[in-house]
Amino acid sequence: MPGLPIDRGQHEGRHESSETHDQVVSFGPFRLFAARRFLERDGTPVRLSSRALDILVVLVAEAGKVVSKSDLIARAWPGITVDEANIRVQVAALRKALGDGATSASYISTIPGTGYCFVAPIFRAGVPASTNQAFDPDYNLPPKVTRIFGRDQTVGEIVIRLKTERFLTIVGPGGIGKTTVAVSVGHELNNEFGGAVYLFDLGLLSDPLLIPGTIAVTLGIPLQSADLTTALINHLRDKRTLLIFDSCEHVIETVATLAERIFANAPQVHILATSRESLRVEGEHIHRLPPLASPPDNVRLTATQVLDFPAVQLFMERAIAGGRRQLTLTDTDVPIIGEICRRLDGIALAIQLAAARANAYGMEGTLSLLKDRFELTWEGRRTARPRHHTLRATLDWSYDLLPQEERLVLRRLSVFVGTFTLEAACAVATDEDLDDIRVAAATAALVGKSLVEVDKGGTKRRYRLLDTTRTYAAIKLGESGELDPTKQRHAIHYREVLERHDSSSLAMSRDLSLRSEVLGNARGALDWSLSSANHTEVGVSLAALVAPFLAELSLLAECHRLTRRALGVIGEPDRATRREMELQASLGSSLMLTEGYREDARIALMRALDLAEVLGDPYFQMRMLRSLHNFHIAIGDFRKSFELAQRNEEVARKTNDPAPIAVANWMLGLSNYFAGNQLSAERSCESLLADPSVLRNQSSNFGFDSHTETRVRCALAAIRWFRGFPDQAVKMALETIHDRTDIEHPVTLSTGLVFSGFMFVRIGNVPVARGVIERLIAHCERHSLGPHRAVGIGLKGVLDIHHGDAEEGVEMLGGAISALQADRYELHHPALLGSLAEGLAKLGRSDDASTTIDDAIARVEDNGQAFILPELLRIKGVILASADQEDLAGAERLFQRSLKLADAQHALSWELRTAKSFAELRILQGRQAEACSLLAAVFDRFTEGFDSFDLKAAKALLGKLGATPGV
Repeated sequence: MPGLPIDRGQHEGRHESSETHDQVVSFGPFRLFAARRFLERDGTPVRLSSRALDILVVLVAEAGKVVSKSDLIARAWPGITVDEANIRVQVAALRKALGDGATSASYISTIPGTGYCFVAPIFRAGVPASTNQAFDPDYNLPPKVTRIFGRDQTVGEIVIRLKTERFLTIVGPGGIGKTTVAVSVGHELNNEFGGAVYLFDLGLLSDPLLIPGTIAVTLGIPLQSADLTTALINHLRDKRTLLIFDSCEHVIETVATLAERIFANAPQVHILATSRESLRVEGEHIHRLPPLASPPDNVRLTATQVLDFPAVQLFMERAIAGGRRQLTLTDTDVPIIGEICRRLDGIALAIQLAAARANAYGMEGTLSLLKDRFELTWEGRRTARPRHHTLRATLDWSYDLLPQEERLVLRRLSVFVGTFTLEAACAVATDEDLDDIRVAAATAALVGKSLVEVDKGGTKRRYRLLDTTRTYAAIKLGESGELDPTKQRHAIHYREVLERHDSSSLAMSRDLSLRSEVLGNARGALDWSLSSANHTEVGVSLAALVAPFLAELSLLAECHRLTRRALGVIGEPDRATRREMELQASLGSSLMLTEGYREDARIALMRALDLAEVLGDPYFQMRMLRSLHNFHIAIGDFRKSFELAQRNEEVARKTNDPAPIAVANWMLGLSNYFAGNQLSAERSCESLLADPSVLRNQSSNFGFDSHTETRVRCALAAIRWFRGFPDQAVKMALETIHDRTDIEHPVTLSTGLVFSGFMFVRIGNVPVARGVIERLIAHCERHSLGPHRAVGIGLKGVLDIHHGDAEEGVEMLGGAISALQADRYELHHPALLGSLAEGLAKLGRSDDASTTIDDAIARVEDNGQAFILPELLRIKGVILASADQEDLAGAERLFQRSLKLADAQHALSWELRTAKSFAELRILQGRQAEACSLLAAVFDRFTEGFDSFDLKAAKALLGKLGATPGV
């Protein structure tokens, strides 16, 4: 029989264009998914050989037209010379599968002497694929390969199963093609999940603790909690998403627990995992991926017949891609290629590696090398041959065929975790004996030999080693004695990369490939350098750069662990340097947000501040003063926070830089707000928002950024209410938390919602207040912001006390206060205690109410949080004036003190509340005229907000007293 030439250009694997449409063609009871290469009948997969499916796709595409036999051969057997008899065999099989002629249905008509025609009526539906997915930095899946050998049916089955079963694990030995199938499934389901399909390459992670954080970064979830798993579940709870966990075997316990919890608690999330063993958890279904089908032994096959086996198809495709443009397959080659595929156990990776050498050694030479290598490797153990041994033997053989220079480069590339650029490869693999040009040439050669892959995602060409190749090469690197020098160059390179990139801009970059490369490789370099006493200097220097990057990614628990570890091994040369300063700063900040406002967080921040002063870095001083200012506000030490704000202003003024000066004004304004100096606070906020010279960047450690601007607007809205302008307050708050779309940072939004929540509760706009509070609670649960969530629960209790079930409100508010105490978060404690006292008084528990309000007043008088004191004094006066207490004189003194303090603070809204309570006391005393005069004097100073709760209540009381308020 004549040879079968195969043309490389027609058969080489190609990636789909970004404009590909997945044509779904219906005819009779059948649906054909052309791009998936999948046929179903009434929802059930129809089994077809690869060639028969090729012919069907061609005929359906040309439905109603005659397709010649030569055209069918060219498109079903690209580059291969076959006899027309093969067409007849495949068409007969196709007709049998379709039931053509068995019933009244007719699908394929033979045109004698010419070809075939698809004659059944068809209906086409095009589903466009996402545009430019392969080159979109936010698109997480690797590019889809147009043709995967022997797996079309498998992909279709998994797609169907995953829709109904939700949780499926593809199980099989290493190198068999689990990832390829999983990626193909992800592409098939991408439109159905609205693009929310994410692949997580867990093979890049050696530490199971990093898994939740890595998933969070990919999903774009800024996390602020040590319990990242719960935060992930909260985020995913109402999302329709497909998560693909790839290469789970080395972290299987952690992944199994995480996947089980997500499956149980996020009902719209579907999970696809790949692993060498099942996860063995509730809800999991297994799909065992078999080897690619190989030709059987002792069966005579022709060259045409053997090409129907996927293992042979893959071998030939890769051999062509390796340079054999006219590789001829004859009947004589059939037993040889069959034995090659069987010896490789149908493992896709091993077949690809062997095929890459067929160009140099031919079929017989390739088989001879495989035989020799396997006999040496498996002598005495052929009866039990684990599949990974087959792969190791193949890698041994492939490695030994490399020139010395390519071996050297391959070994050194094994230090990379995940992807890397050519620049990185040259930086790590180059030494005094090997220059950049030769490293680049060797890398290109390794790509051609399937030992290094090209990752075409993102904005820049990147490379990667398959996990099995990387593991093998790493062993060879260790045996070579050059592990430490290579690891050293790797760590230094990524230190230089981080020195060139600002941590904020890198963390916010839309180029996820860059972010992933830097994060994965920096982690790997830190694991090595901080574990070796001889390399801690490079480890500490790298940690000082990685820590702020982790903080910007909201990987705060990891940041905390890293900074603790680095500071534990820091050497004398790095003490009292910028490196220690950055590590201490990151430690303090991450501690505050993961473990609460503890003393060791303050100590770390103070150490960083001291170092910034010694090193003469005013910008770092301001950064630390701002962190410490926030720390002391959170713990309720307002006198100290005011002192820090003043100290920060002194430093900022010396820089003559408008951005830090603006931040200093904000810090003073916030301190004045809590101290009750509302006019000063108002002037600070207004000047900040009106000053065009202030630079508003997306993110900055030192500048007046968009996060700060949002907080200023929320604070100004609250100040407007205190000053007696409720309508202005409502308008500004709604514009900030509802209309602005740039509030992406979770802490910024939660802070804005807290400010607005308190304000709407005080205004008495119950529907809006409830909406804001529910949004606050849900947001904080999603991002694990415990203290702010407790504030939200507390505000919900306050609403119930005043506008609902007081008993339920008291219980809810008491629980929230206990949670805040546990977190040492004192900021809103006194205000919530005041509302709790009101609720207790409503329930007739006057003694408990008195104790609670006394506690609140004592806290405020101790910590300087004076802005709430007029209201607390009023609440205590109301309690004293109640029937249970009947200390009217004491109540009168408290009301007078409250009015005087509110007037001094320019807090007209507090004055109104106290004036109303005082008027009610005067009515009890029979002094109606004084009551009317007192309340009217305050009421008449308002110019807006007459629909607010307090103003309507005051107006109603004045009406009862016979007054006509001037509105």
